[in-house]
Amino acid sequence: MPHITLRNVGNQNEEPGLLSSDSTGASWIIAHAGGKTGFVENGLLMFKSQSKSSDYHDEMNAKIFLRWMTEKILHNLPLNCILVMDNAPYHCTQINKAPTMSNLKAEMQQWLSNNSIPFEDYGIKPQLYELIKKHKRELVYEVDFLLNQHGREVVRYSQKTRCREQCKSSYK
Repeated sequence: MPHITLRNVGNQNEEPGLLSSDSTGASWIIAHAGGKTGFVENGLLMFKSQSKSSDYHDEMNAKIFLRWMTEKILHNLPLNCILVMDNAPYHCTQINKAPTMSNLKAEMQQWLSNNSIPFEDYGIKPQLYELIKKHKRELVYEVDFLLNQHGREVVRYSQKTRCREQCKSSYK
């Protein structure tokens, strides 16, 4: 039988919450959604890890997450629900992500063109980046957009305190 232990995640002030195993057997990726009334019907996502790394983020990615959300979760959620998500990379894939100074000049020009923002072809990166900063829009995450389009609300885990208050006032 494998030995399971709790370990702290992130900064040292956080409460223990993740399990780690010293087992050398196969790893599984498991995701589910649930709340006060239990798990979402037919919402289980489970697959065997193909990675030898202990970092499951290599296999659980935005494409898999969005497919699971669309096929298994979305249509089984009540309309008046709030989804609370952490900031895992696959939860935070942006729509129309603005380039940064580290992007190639061609990528900056492409983003400006895609967003119908006029620029001089001979402009240098700092000039292009100023235009990008001036025209960049509020962050929109793919999963938030998907869920909002279907009448669901998303609150990010980093907004946990605000979420508690919002949930308390919404469901009294």
